[in-house]
Amino acid sequence: MSIIQEHFESKDVQARQEHPFMYLLGQAIGWVVRTIFSFIRWSWLSILWVCAAVLLMKAISGFWGKFLAIAVLLVPIFIPQTRRFSFAVHDWQRFRAHRYEVRALENGNKFLRRMGLVHDDDTTYNVALYFGADECVLACHEMIPGLAPQRLIDSCKAFMTDLDAQSVRSENLGGGLFNIHFILNDPLDASTEITQPKPLDLTDMSVEIGKDAFGDPFRLKLKDTAGVLVGGVPGSGKSAFLNAALGSYALATDDVSMTVIDCKGGQDFSAYESRVDTFISEATDFTEVRDVLRNTVEEMNKRVKTNGAVLGESNFWNVAPSERRSKGVKMKLIVIDEAQALFDLSGITDKEEKKLRQEITRACTDLVKRGRSAGVLTIFATQKPTADAIPTAIRDNVNVRIALRVTTSEAERAIMGYVPDELDVPRATSIPASRKGGAVIESEGGTRKMIRSWRRRSYTESPRLSPCDPGELRAGCVELG
Repeated sequence: MSIIQEHFESKDVQARQEHPFMYLLGQAIGWVVRTIFSFIRWSWLSILWVCAAVLLMKAISGFWGKFLAIAVLLVPIFIPQTRRFSFAVHDWQRFRAHRYEVRALENGNKFLRRMGLVHDDDTTYNVALYFGADECVLACHEMIPGLAPQRLIDSCKAFMTDLDAQSVRSENLGGGLFNIHFILNDPLDASTEITQPKPLDLTDMSVEIGKDAFGDPFRLKLKDTAGVLVGGVPGSGKSAFLNAALGSYALATDDVSMTVIDCKGGQDFSAYESRVDTFISEATDFTEVRDVLRNTVEEMNKRVKTNGAVLGESNFWNVAPSERRSKGVKMKLIVIDEAQALFDLSGITDKEEKKLRQEITRACTDLVKRGRSAGVLTIFATQKPTADAIPTAIRDNVNVRIALRVTTSEAERAIMGYVPDELDVPRATSIPASRKGGAVIESEGGTRKMIRSWRRRSYTESPRLSPCDPGELRAGCVELG
């Protein structure tokens, strides 16, 4: 029994202690009356079903009449496959659902009064409280007159510790309606390992990379995107986050041309070396990096000029995946890990090296500014989330920003561009150190979500995964709305 339920039963406990006999008698009489009326109200189909069985038994005399009547009544009880044909089962399910909703409505109204938000005892508001193993949900099915939504949310947050909840999250349903989730066991605290990449949806170039704050799968959509910025302090799970997504794109060699530039020189992306077009495992030779990026810019410029003639559309994303494949035009994906190493000019005295880095910066800026319609996407990752780590011209032009755990508001601002004042907006500074792969993601629309990426146990050389085609999406490749 949850602590919330215990709160609601406190008055019943008091009445039971003061007048035990009268309490039990009242409960018994109430139960009998409610049962009789509920049975008549919710089980009239079952009554008709029994009458039909009796008539059948009378119409067919002898053994077979009794056999058929008993079969009509008892078969659905013992054979689950036949229950959908049983009025009795339907009645029972409808009755249980009705009682569940009634109790939820009663608990929701008790909860409002316990918080002191409403004081009249006669009005029943369309607010229900549902109990779950990991969370309790206060569902506001209609606005409460005179009660601002923000006041209700603030009151729930103030009541959080009394309910033994770890956190409170509000879910805006639109139209002034919303749900408030009391998280008893945070789904983001439970890590889930994967052994192979999730299937890629070619329609919007999305892949399931983890789960959101409600435990539902979360898909990262890269369609119509020119730039992504990923940042977090060392140990925040940046590599795990990138691997949860990049494996899917690396396998889609018929539709994605991938370039990896690893400025750290580690083994985080070595599994993709044989599956990508260009792989720079230790970007110490900035001339090679400059040349790769310069060639990418040239390809982008060519696409901008020729997409109309080749694809029939100037915008790469307006063309169906099958049509792009038939024309041999792939999405171009560039991944730069520890990108700050390419842009940092502090302490650089050599004019040639300084010029080289400036050329790299200009190329990257050009890619995120004009790469969208050409189907060119650049992902920048850094574990140095400072204001000078990523040039402002690049950060301001990326479409998607992802902040893993950071320790200061300045670091969050360096990745996300700003720090929201609203208390309900997810903050990267609130991600605990134990939650590796936890992140706040902000899309172009400005909506922020708290998520956690899958953790890659190991990606072996497994059989090639075929990306999903439109209309043929398999399990794990479903667009989430």
